[in-house]
Amino acid sequence: MKKILIILAGLILALILAVGIYYVFTLQRNPEPAITPGAVFPSGSTSTGGLDTMIYASDGGSLRVRNFVTDESVKPDTANQGYYLLGYQPASDGGTENLPYLIEYISETNYFGISIQKEPLGETRKMAEQYLQKTLGLTEDKMCSLRYQLSVPDSVNSHYAGQNLGFSFCPDAVKLP
Repeated sequence: MKKILIILAGLILALILAVGIYYVFTLQRNPEPAITPGAVFPSGSTSTGGLDTMIYASDGGSLRVRNFVTDESVKPDTANQGYYLLGYQPASDGGTENLPYLIEYISETNYFGISIQKEPLGETRKMAEQYLQKTLGLTEDKMCSLRYQLSVPDSVNSHYAGQNLGFSFCPDAVKLP
């Protein structure tokens, strides 16, 4: 009985030590750039060309964009802290009927979710691209570096549902009618 208790105590101690080592090494690694998501820079600064917010790019780098969360067309998502709805807003009951597209931004991950809500898909995607490009103050080339997914629900078009359609001007975008 005494041997079993000693072995059990040794296993518990080894487990605690292994977990401690794991956390020490995990906390020391920082794969993201040394910036704070959504860090605000002085507005109108010549060094940023009027762009005043830093967000992470899909390649692990960063992009300077307009401080779009203060734009009047951007509203916090009341159901999800740190989420923002850009442009068109769902109805108070959550309905999206008659909206051409929806754009949601997640501040913690700098991720944009863009959903095309009506046909013709190509035309509606172009509308969403133009709005987002103007709101962020980015070139087409920089837009392709965003962390984003542009998709269409099955209820709108089952053929393209479940795919990341991409921005029309990016190299691996899906060609739409």
